[in-house]
Amino acid sequence: MKKTNLLLSTLILLFLAGACVKQEFDKPPIGQLPVGDVYTIGDLVTMLNTTGATQFNKDASVYAVVTMDETSGNIYKNAYIQDATGAINVRLKESGGLRVGDSVRVYLKNVILSTYNGMRQLDNVHNDSNIVILANQRYRKPDTVTITQILSGQYQAKLVYLKDVQFIAGDTALAWSDNNASTNRMLEDCDGKTIIVRTSNFANFATKNLPNGKGGLVAVAGVFNSTWQLYVRTLSEVQMNDNRCGGGGGGGLTPVDEVNQDFNGVTADVDINFQGWSNIAEAGTRRWQGKIFSGNGYAQATGFNSNQTSIVSWLITPPVKMDVAKKLRFKTAKSFWAHESAQPMQVLVSSNFDGTNISAATWTPINARLATQTDADNAWIESGDIDLSMFIPEGKIAVAFKYSGSHTLSTSYRVDDVYIGTQGGGGGGGGNAGTIDNPFTVEEAIEKQNANPYVVGWVQGYIVGAVKSGVSSVSSAADIDFVAPFSSATNVLIASNMNETDFTRCVVVNLPSGTPLRTQVNLMDNPGNLKKQLKVTGTLRTYFGIAGLRDAPGQTGDFVLQGSGGGGGGGGTGTQADPFTVAQGIEKQNATPYVVGWVRGYIVGSVKTGVSSVTSSADIHWAAPFTSATNVLIADTPTENDYTKCVVVNLPAGSALRTQVNLLDNPANFGKRLNVTGTLRTYFGIAGLRDAPGTAADFVLEGGGGGGGGNTIFVENFDTNLGVFTAVSVVGNEVWTWGNFDGGSAVMTGFVNPNRFPNEDWLISPAINLSSINNAVVNIRQAANFVSNDWTLLQVMVSSNYTSGNPNDATWTELTIPNRPAGTNWTFVDSGDISLAAFGGQANVRIAFRYRSTTTIASTWEISKVEVKN
Repeated sequence: MKKTNLLLSTLILLFLAGACVKQEFDKPPIGQLPVGDVYTIGDLVTMLNTTGATQFNKDASVYAVVTMDETSGNIYKNAYIQDATGAINVRLKESGGLRVGDSVRVYLKNVILSTYNGMRQLDNVHNDSNIVILANQRYRKPDTVTITQILSGQYQAKLVYLKDVQFIAGDTALAWSDNNASTNRMLEDCDGKTIIVRTSNFANFATKNLPNGKGGLVAVAGVFNSTWQLYVRTLSEVQMNDNRCGGGGGGGLTPVDEVNQDFNGVTADVDINFQGWSNIAEAGTRRWQGKIFSGNGYAQATGFNSNQTSIVSWLITPPVKMDVAKKLRFKTAKSFWAHESAQPMQVLVSSNFDGTNISAATWTPINARLATQTDADNAWIESGDIDLSMFIPEGKIAVAFKYSGSHTLSTSYRVDDVYIGTQGGGGGGGGNAGTIDNPFTVEEAIEKQNANPYVVGWVQGYIVGAVKSGVSSVSSAADIDFVAPFSSATNVLIASNMNETDFTRCVVVNLPSGTPLRTQVNLMDNPGNLKKQLKVTGTLRTYFGIAGLRDAPGQTGDFVLQGSGGGGGGGGTGTQADPFTVAQGIEKQNATPYVVGWVRGYIVGSVKTGVSSVTSSADIHWAAPFTSATNVLIADTPTENDYTKCVVVNLPAGSALRTQVNLLDNPANFGKRLNVTGTLRTYFGIAGLRDAPGTAADFVLEGGGGGGGGNTIFVENFDTNLGVFTAVSVVGNEVWTWGNFDGGSAVMTGFVNPNRFPNEDWLISPAINLSSINNAVVNIRQAANFVSNDWTLLQVMVSSNYTSGNPNDATWTELTIPNRPAGTNWTFVDSGDISLAAFGGQANVRIAFRYRSTTTIASTWEISKVEVKN
């Protein structure tokens, strides 16, 4: 009897012990699950793309490592696995068992390879009968990527790391997820690119607040239909404690004088994210996105292909001062009307919108002419001028474009050319003002031809060709030279699209004889100007029988040519010798592409330590003691204390700019003038100048410091010609020439439209005597375009034994350029100080620019300054 009781007790204990063990799926010996055919994840992707959804009916396996599991609650009955060839989602029949870092073999028999709303997946995976865990803690390192790379689609289901990102300002006051549903929050980089971060309301961090700063995060890249999104594994992999990069998206609280947004800075199919604007999804996940058609950017909201029962998307302007009577105007268009009798969009005005909380604000509807069901698809409808004077007592306003729709009420609705200001549009025209700062588009210039009285104003477009010599009236494309050689110096054609070949979409610009406009712009003498942007003033009346701009004096104040030319009058040109004013630095913030240049102003303060975003004057030290060495504020007047009239200058750690300029260590710099170069983009949430190396060559401080501090040994500015440099052509017919770019520069290209030719051409300095100098440095200011990322064809060389003849017969050392141009635009960049210490004690030191081109790559290289200092 005792033996029976003992046996029974033992069985009960074994049962209870088994019932208390945490549920894990079995790990059968490998031999119990056949291996069969072995596939990589890359093989599965190819199979899916080739044959579509497939159920495996024979023995097969794939080996991979688990990169995301269910531990945090952010995903359920799912896991992500990855090998060296790709990644895929695994949809599990049972929850639990897998952990990040598990090395697994997935037995594929009866598993379905398919897609779910665009996401590749292995479905019908049973934990016990399809998965063998081979090892633990075999963690994969995430790929370091950008938002742009994820949006390209090449990282689906992969573990990724994004750096220098932040949640948009409008989301930072929120939790990771709402209480009752999975929620999308918007992540942005410092260039304004955005991507969704999607979090389940069951995640163990769902109720935690989103971080306010900038930094990095690890996540898995997913997709839902065509919308890319990220899934965070754990908060420990989200580190965002650095100062924000600005970037907009959340609505600024500092009112501006006017809004003039043509949306030409948008990225196609990416959520609108402009400085000061708010783009908020009140219902659903859709926001206003950028779209581009025929070179014209605009904002669009749509419910098409959304699978969402309700979409409410708000696009809201920055707040605008209502100190005087102002007008609102804009354009709307629609396509694929599906709203029946409903109107997809409302226009609303608020005087108390805080940039984030829509429901807390008071909104007043505005009556305006909007595109309706009866209007033609894609036709732009002018709103006309809308009087906003009733809001003067409010002091400020923000205007909202509110789209309401769904997957059935799916009309695509568009907004463009939003203007709020004092200028009238003339007959409800809307659009730009025709000033140098707000020029007409080419389309507007065509529309305003031969008005009574004539319209006089500025127009901006790309140079696309010239009317042929001998043609008196253009009647076909055959009358135009759209490619070199060009036969006339009297005119150029400009268009909104740099590849335009339809003359009816162009304006012919008259280039008066004997003027800088003709000398510097005409294509016969300056074929390199093709596709450059030109801003020019004149009278909008017919020329050569088609739309024209003419009758301007054509002096330097009457035009601005990309990379050089003209001046446009007022302010500086952004060079060291002719820097931008602070007011210009504010005006040029966050342009597309960013403006890089010199700005001069008085040092008036610095942002206090601990402040990440400036929202009031209390965030600034306007007098000693100062607490931060990372920045200074500069203004056009030495007594300025309105931060909206200042530019914050970034002082990079370890640089001469920080050491010599910061007010914490150098309080006596307060009130001094600073001339400094950098990129004009938001810093501390307000106008900034940043991204320069901060070497001594990047600034000049009143009374000493910077300016390439030290004695100049040799300098060539190429003011009117190639100066003391000698051009030597080794291969090809093209040679170094002079151009009026950046105040004068040496120019070399192997491109003669439409062909690229092999060349090797050197531009060589005279002998520079460093016999008594051991610590010389050289600074080079240059621009380069169409480089195709092959910098081996553009070399800066130094020799101490070249005298004359073929430079290849001498010994040359290539210099490493610490700060070189982008290679994709006409922006001039200072190299920073490059050491010539290796040539100290030499009397025959020569600096040369070696240019090479091929039949496939023929960049354009422009050198505007070479300076050697002790």
